[in-house]
Amino acid sequence: MKIFLVQDGEPDGPFTEEEIRAQLKSGELDAGTFATVEGMAEWKPVT
Repeated sequence: MKIFLVQDGEPDGPFTEEEIRAQLKSGELDAGTFATVEGMAEWKPVT
């Protein structure tokens, strides 16, 4: 599964689920970070 983020108003990725979990755990990502999965049109908070 390829996950894409919007960080500082710019799209970023793809990331793996493990990478996203690690970034959440380290505090690099928060509720203000939005993500989508390849093939989906909707962006949702990563938390």
